[in-house]
Amino acid sequence: METLQILEQRITRLLGLVSKLQEDNTKLVKDRDQALQKLETLEDLMLQDNKDLEKLHNERKHAIHTVDELIKSIDTLVGEEPLP
Repeated sequence: METLQILEQRITRLLGLVSKLQEDNTKLVKDRDQALQKLETLEDLMLQDNKDLEKLHNERKHAIHTVDELIKSIDTLVGEEPLP
């Protein structure tokens, strides 16, 4: 009879451990899902930042070109030699 009580105690302990492991697993799955969601958000923000940087770069190139053309036009109007 004592052997059955020991077996029952061990099974009860095992069931407790399994229950705790299931709880831990549920928490880990939730944490992983939250981390993936944060990662996706950061990736989206990074892509948007890259698009914004590319747009700024293009605007800068356009502004430099416009200023160069303006300087050439002014030089032509005042009769000076354009700068190389």
